[in-house]
Amino acid sequence: MNCGNPDQRDIRKFALPVPDLASELATADIESPSAIVPGCLYRGHVTLLSGAPKAGKSTLVRDWLRRIHLAFQTYSAVPAMVPTGSIRPARTLIISEETAWAWAEFASELPGEDEDKSWLRILHRGHGRIAPASSADLDDWVDAVVDTVKTLEIGLLIVDPVSRFGAIVSENDNSEVLRALMAFERIASETGASLLLLHHTTKGGHEPRGCGAWQQQPDVLLSFRSLGEKEAIETDETTQDRIRILGGKGRFPEIESVVPCHMDQEREYHYLPGVINRFVSVPEYDGERILAVMETRSGEWSANELAELLEMDIQKARRSLRNLAARNRIVKHGETRNATYTLYGS
Repeated sequence: MNCGNPDQRDIRKFALPVPDLASELATADIESPSAIVPGCLYRGHVTLLSGAPKAGKSTLVRDWLRRIHLAFQTYSAVPAMVPTGSIRPARTLIISEETAWAWAEFASELPGEDEDKSWLRILHRGHGRIAPASSADLDDWVDAVVDTVKTLEIGLLIVDPVSRFGAIVSENDNSEVLRALMAFERIASETGASLLLLHHTTKGGHEPRGCGAWQQQPDVLLSFRSLGEKEAIETDETTQDRIRILGGKGRFPEIESVVPCHMDQEREYHYLPGVINRFVSVPEYDGERILAVMETRSGEWSANELAELLEMDIQKARRSLRNLAARNRIVKHGETRNATYTLYGS
């Protein structure tokens, strides 16, 4: 830009694309976000998982990784621990301040041959400098991560902890946290990978620790906590000290607000059904009706065919099919309104 003579300054314009009409969106067959863990991890989006120290965040992440490993091995539907959802396998890169020993122990416990575990890669403390030294290095660090994720065709990137790798000095500084989270968002948008950031909660265990930007920027906000002193869940499945609550909110309708679960002796988590009243949306209810029909025969189904059999409005059927696809219960074939659907893992 010429800053000398005012009459010679360049004129720059920011051109916006043509907005979508609501009438077009109402009948459009919009592709559902691709979920690796429905309600938790989505390709091209950022998830912030917060929990108190020793609440079990790392154990939960390792539980997800075991399920991804099983999905790679079996190529069939693997339950996602959250209600009515299945895992979608994805090559994974972990950037962690933990030592190589901790991850070597985890990798050795994964079933199968050594070559079966090559979907998982880890950058750990033993690699030396793997984090930006300061916020001045953050953009260059993000560029390096983007290049690595693209080169290795990573579908899930896990960063633990977010404060260190985001070069965040003060978790209460709104502008500093927002800048870091926007940089992480660039990784997800430029690579199409799902990005999971690990953080700590406030003392109550419900909200991310620090300023409001922690809740403003991520697409999915998850909290993971133990039961409080005055809380109790009646169940014969486990003891109270092994019960955890996975809380969620964000931009996707299938995010569960409360998921009670417990950890078994093998350090694997299991959903506790029936202990907390769970809201079932109309698309989810209609989706179960659609699944019942699809399970009567193998092969592909169209939205029109399913709507006709169930005497369901075609738009309601399409909304329910999107919900099922978002939960990895079915697979959509094709990008147009003439797309077909099959059961996931069939």
